[in-house]
Amino acid sequence: MSILRLHGAKSILTDYDGQGQITGLQFLVLTPQGELGFRLPINTEGVYGALLKSAGQGGGVPKTFGHYRRQATDKEQAKRVAWRILKDWLEAQMAILDAEMVRMEEIFLPYMTDNNGQTMFQRLQERGFLQLAAGEKEG
Repeated sequence: MSILRLHGAKSILTDYDGQGQITGLQFLVLTPQGELGFRLPINTEGVYGALLKSAGQGGGVPKTFGHYRRQATDKEQAKRVAWRILKDWLEAQMAILDAEMVRMEEIFLPYMTDNNGQTMFQRLQERGFLQLAAGEKEG
């Protein structure tokens, strides 16, 4: 959250599921186009599944998780790994932003939310990504 705050987030909200587990972060950023909202997912179950799969193959934490070498298959560890992945990703994205290679909107475009809280990715997925197909026009 401090990474987002240091890069202009006006507010940061934490999303929870019915069991009290964090499922994502929402934040607002003031851009030249006005205030934009974004929602980043925290998929602890996905990380947990990856850890279990790797442990079942005798590998501990998979190499794709970078410097996390310790074998762990419990949900608390999965939560810590999920947050660390998000933190590392945010730091890398903010370095690109700080180098003025991209704008905030470019980094977070798939996570930009509409007035109903749906992300851009979800809207495109719902439409079968038709807007991205050559020659397709919305309307």
